Amino acid sequence: MFSSRKRVSTDHSHDIPPAKIKKENEEAVVEANNASAKPFSESTITLAVDVSGSTAGRTLYVEKKAILAICSELSAAARTEAKIVAWDDKVRPTLGIEYVHSLYSEGGTHPSKVCSTESSIAALRKSSLWFLMTDGEVPTHEVHKFANAVPSIQLHGTACVIIIFGTRPTMPKNVNVSVGYCVFAVAPHCLLLFHDTDTDEVYVLRAKGCFETLLPMEEDPSPSIKLEIKAEDNKDPKRNTWILPDTPTANEETWADLSRIKYHSLAALPIPAPIPLSTDHIALSNGTTVSFSDVLNNRLPEPVTAQLFANERDMATIVTTAGSRGESRRANTWLDSHGEDQGHAVRQSRRMLTASTTGGHSTLDGLGGSSRRGVSSRAEEDRSFGSAATLVGTGSRGNTADPEWDAYLRRVHGHRGV
Repeated sequence: MFSSRKRVSTDHSHDIPPAKIKKENEEAVVEANNASAKPFSESTITLAVDVSGSTAGRTLYVEKKAILAICSELSAAARTEAKIVAWDDKVRPTLGIEYVHSLYSEGGTHPSKVCSTESSIAALRKSSLWFLMTDGEVPTHEVHKFANAVPSIQLHGTACVIIIFGTRPTMPKNVNVSVGYCVFAVAPHCLLLFHDTDTDEVYVLRAKGCFETLLPMEEDPSPSIKLEIKAEDNKDPKRNTWILPDTPTANEETWADLSRIKYHSLAALPIPAPIPLSTDHIALSNGTTVSFSDVLNNRLPEPVTAQLFANERDMATIVTTAGSRGESRRANTWLDSHGEDQGHAVRQSRRMLTASTTGGHSTLDGLGGSSRRGVSSRAEEDRSFGSAATLVGTGSRGNTADPEWDAYLRRVHGHRGV
């Protein structure tokens, strides 16, 4: 939802300049990521490949080609370690990539099965990067099961590439990204691609974390551009949010608005090491973690909750995680409890929650991450519903530690940060 809108906050009440805090936080996170990152060519990868009956024919053929293209960018040692976990309504024996041509299509579409056997779990948990490859035709109840299965094996802290295969619809908004939602929402580094099986073109639907470097840079807008204010924001002068005109929303994006890549583009990427997360924890944009249950049960200290509401990217993580896990009712109750003091943030978050659950066909509207790099993604992280400056830079990274946040982290983790 916010990935293609460029906004500038008019709230200047912070004691510490948000840009300074954000810069310090970004540098700390980048430094931490680089210290543990490996080049893609040396990454240990596992490919979870949808081989259900709906992939028969062209889709499975293109999936196999994609596997070979991806693995051709790996070193000889990494190719030996690479694994294929094929799934339909069951998980098949784990294979080396040399057996890619033995894959065949049959059965139903139950992605949660990739988390159901010792061999598949071992392959996924050993990975520094995993791929989810599917045609996207997954029933809603199976999406919910998958959304809960991924954290159950502590896979949600591992970098992931999601590739949806199919015939390109008229607009990107018509791609069913339901199964991708649950992974993209929680993974700190994630890339969501659409592979057109008719043309072999690969589009970047969304990217975050280390994968944002694949996105095209946007130039800073001219200061002379006239800004327009949304009517609903004008009702609350404390939370004014300005929108640059002529920027497409997720529902307005065309295929021409999205960048296209080849799989060899992945070769230049450093892949950060997985973040160790317990089943109930999710990673926030500043590198710290929070208990998902504590959020929805209102067990966070009030200042910490306010900090979450101040960061739209983190709110997207929370509400889309709730939607994909079948926790929409609890999420709405939680949002209702903060409606009076966080009105604008609640309205925005409710739209994201609705987009992640409507009709079992989740759309790009409301999904976190970016489809452009530079001004757009910087604005997403900078703009605030309240005091975003107090969130970024907290925890073990940065120089603006918040005592409430520290107290919460010590209680949950026994130490500061992750």
